[in-house]
Amino acid sequence: MPPLQFAQEYVRELAEQQSLRAQADFQDHEPDGNPLGSIVQYAAAMRFALSANVHLLSNTHLALKAPFAHQLDSLPILLARLYEQKIRILRSMSDIAAASIAGPPHAVDYGSVAIDVAKLRAALESADSGLLQASNLVFAALIDPSPDRHGHMSRLSITCQERGMLRSELRDDFGAKLNARSETNLVAAAALLNDLLSRNFKCAARP
Repeated sequence: MPPLQFAQEYVRELAEQQSLRAQADFQDHEPDGNPLGSIVQYAAAMRFALSANVHLLSNTHLALKAPFAHQLDSLPILLARLYEQKIRILRSMSDIAAASIAGPPHAVDYGSVAIDVAKLRAALESADSGLLQASNLVFAALIDPSPDRHGHMSRLSITCQERGMLRSELRDDFGAKLNARSETNLVAAAALLNDLLSRNFKCAARP
C-alpha cells in the first residue's frame, strides 16, 4: 500500500473511532437513556469497526523506499496490535454491562459497575495514547528518504496537492476539534498529524 493511501486509511480509522465515541458520550447524557445498554451498544460497534481494521492492517504491506522500509514496515502490525488491545478492553466493558442488565435489578451494585466501567474507559484512553506515536510514524512514512544537498531529509514523497487533500480530510473529519487536542487521544493523534503535515517540508514534484 502506498504511504499516502495508508495515511488516508489511518485518518479514516481515527475519525471512525472518534465518531463512535462521540455517539456514546451523547447517549450517556440523554435523560431517558439506558447507560448500561449504551455501553453494550458502543462496545459492539467499536469492536466491529476495530476488527475490520485489524483484518485490513494484518494484510497490509507498506510500499516504502529505503532506508524507511525496514524501520516502518511493521507500522500496520503495530496498529493492529493496538486495536486488538482495545478490543479486549471493550469486551470486558461489554461483559460487565451485559451481566448487570441480565441480573436481577435489586442485586446489581451500580456503584461498583460504574467504577469498573470508568477504569476500563481510562484503559481505552491509555491505549489510544499509542496513536500519538503512530501519527509520528505515519508522517515519517510520507517523507522522502533521499537527502537534499545539505544532507537533510526535507522533502515529502507526496505532492502539495496530495498533502492539502490529506489535511482537508482531517479538517472534514475533526473540524474545530483539531484545535482542542486535549479532548481525547484520538483527537490529539489527528491534530498531531495535521501539525506535522503543516511543517516546512518541500513537496514532491508532480509525476
